[in-house]
Amino acid sequence: MPAKFPCRFLSWEEVEEMSYNLAEKIRASNFRPDVIVAVARGGVVGARLVSDILGISDFTCLRIAHWGETAVRGKDARLERGIGGSITGKNVLLIDDVTDTGKSLTVAKAYLETLAPAEIKTAALQYIKGSSFIPDYYGKEEDEWAWFAYPWNRWEDLRSLTLRILEEGRGPHAAKEVSAKFLEYYGVNVKPEIIERTFADLENKGYGKRVQSSFIMESAPKQ
Repeated sequence: MPAKFPCRFLSWEEVEEMSYNLAEKIRASNFRPDVIVAVARGGVVGARLVSDILGISDFTCLRIAHWGETAVRGKDARLERGIGGSITGKNVLLIDDVTDTGKSLTVAKAYLETLAPAEIKTAALQYIKGSSFIPDYYGKEEDEWAWFAYPWNRWEDLRSLTLRILEEGRGPHAAKEVSAKFLEYYGVNVKPEIIERTFADLENKGYGKRVQSSFIMESAPKQ
């Protein structure tokens, strides 16, 4: 049986509300960013929404590697790709989607500090209590840990979570059965027809094959 943990699939409406709340807090603080730096991949969409709300057109990204698969942390966060362009003497707003361990923002901020900005402020759509890093601004504070599945990585999370269920046995696994286990293991309702679409994606990636509305696992994905 895969490990059970709470998962929440967020809607676009929730993301927009958190983005607006975040932008309003930045406005109220009187910090005036010259440039927004998004932590790719997860922080890009939220950062773009905030840039739109605040009317800041100077926008760039850096990439941090930390989470390998859904709810599985890598050993350490590390910088994979830096920004393009100069931030020397500029006020920088660094944005990620969520502060969970806090390692991504810690590494990203340390890197940006080497580039001689005037000031750096950090932000996230969500701040989970207990994180080792508390951003300067956040759209929403979460009291309890959960894995938050954003609209822009929903299918990635669906594949990963479905695979954990399928790995209980070769199968066949019916879509309705997997749907029920999503509710049991992760506390989310995923309709069988969405599971069937995920089956099609997993088949395309070589993890097994579909048989009507069921899925049979292969021993290993095809390369």
